[in-house]
Amino acid sequence: CSVLHYTTPLSLMLIARSSSLAKPIQGLYKQSILRSLPSALQVAFEHSSRHTRLYSTKKHASRILSVLFEDSSLTTFNKFSLNAKPSAFKMTTLTPANAEIPAGANVDSAQATIGQPTLPGCEEWEGSSMGLSLRGLRWERKDCSMNVVALHGWLDNANTMAQIAPFLHGEHGADVLSLDMPGHGKSQHFPSLASYTFVDYVRLIGEVLKQRHETLGKRVTLVGHSMGGGVCGMLASTFPDHVERLVMLEGMAPITSSGHKFTQELRRHYDEASVLWSKRPRSYASKQQVVERLMASHTGKLDQQQASILADRGTQIVANGDVEFRHDPKLRITTGLRFTPTHVASYYKCIECPTCIIAAEDGWPVPEGFVEEALTHFQNVEYTKLPGGHHFHLHSEESKSVMSTISRWLHNSSVAIGSESLASSTGETKAGDQTPAQTE
Repeated sequence: CSVLHYTTPLSLMLIARSSSLAKPIQGLYKQSILRSLPSALQVAFEHSSRHTRLYSTKKHASRILSVLFEDSSLTTFNKFSLNAKPSAFKMTTLTPANAEIPAGANVDSAQATIGQPTLPGCEEWEGSSMGLSLRGLRWERKDCSMNVVALHGWLDNANTMAQIAPFLHGEHGADVLSLDMPGHGKSQHFPSLASYTFVDYVRLIGEVLKQRHETLGKRVTLVGHSMGGGVCGMLASTFPDHVERLVMLEGMAPITSSGHKFTQELRRHYDEASVLWSKRPRSYASKQQVVERLMASHTGKLDQQQASILADRGTQIVANGDVEFRHDPKLRITTGLRFTPTHVASYYKCIECPTCIIAAEDGWPVPEGFVEEALTHFQNVEYTKLPGGHHFHLHSEESKSVMSTISRWLHNSSVAIGSESLASSTGETKAGDQTPAQTE
């Protein structure tokens, strides 16, 4: 069934015509072994609208859909007409009253916040990109002065902007969308055969940037943390017409490889994928156990408050009352094809907008000389190092210096944009400095 992700709806015809196939598939789906099947079906329909004229396939597809999705609590498709074009199919996640906390589950008060939009001033956001359902948190502002899209790090979620988003919304008049990246938080997972790559993130989130630009009438200010910072950099270089500014927090690029160990990396990818593609998330007895797990996995760089904020959105309560992570286990699979340093330098050079890079003194380790070399490729960049750990932007105290640095830089970049005099510069500042050191 995973092959549906790469084939025409002819596959659906073969399955739907055989009840002996449809029934076992239903059983596997309800055991969570084929959780990616709905998105695979969606891709198959989209493939049909672009590349084939097998519109009659919908008649057969409706049979398997009615069998597989008879449970209304599962992901399903909107009702459709057999005369409708395949492009009219939209995926919708049903959200009954007990969607976050299953009926009968034994839930304590600490777990009551799981899955709820507990951050101040925001509302749940739902959208889609190229057929994939995306979720996030939005701090909406009419007649906004800035259009902000924020991206989190690996295995995190939209709650990572709990300090930064309200600050940009309140102090700088921004309409902020903190996105759950594909496979993370409440956003849809990729089909089982698909891997998560930076290229996929850029392709899918690029559509969101375009939609936001057209809707709000302002180019986007990108804010990314860790892996999200690297994705934001690639977005800024790929879609310069849609991006006005770029802020990278503790993350500048994907992990690179010289290419000399390509075969070993590919084998590692295969070995991990063969185990993780169908793996169920680990269950925990309580949210506190999840918080402790997050703190332990970050080797002291994530405190109780930060871990609790991430756990609220990054977990879900299952029927027996246990807590599971929402993110796709496939995210842990090592990529089989890494970018080279030449690739990264190339997209740095294509970033035209003013760029603010903020690193933490006790942050994620980077190779010696990497930052200095990277800064030489930017057209207009300010680099700052501040006290704190990798999640300093989420810490109640450490985030204050992060926000102060962003605020000052926004003022300087706004003046530069307004005067249309964006001068190329590189520099490094420490906490408390008022202006970046600049070199020609």
